[in-house]
Amino acid sequence: MIILIAAGAGFIGAAVVRYAVNETEDVVFNDGKWTYAGKLGSLLFVAASNRYRFAQANICDQKWMDGIFAEFKPGG
Repeated sequence: MIILIAAGAGFIGAAVVRYAVNETEDVVFNDGKWTYAGKLGSLLFVAASNRYRFAQANICDQKWMDGIFAEFKPGG
């Protein structure tokens, strides 16, 4: 399965990303706007995984999200 996590560089989102990469066999797509609250350093331990992807983007950008859903088909 492919999991899409929005705001995955924030405190809670990063914990969810780390859990999903370390405890499941799923592919994790992390979509973040990258504000003051996001710290990619908290994801260093999963960044090297071939099941982890990160994109700096705003979830409110409809065209971007349409492209993500079309290409990665999260949930499937």
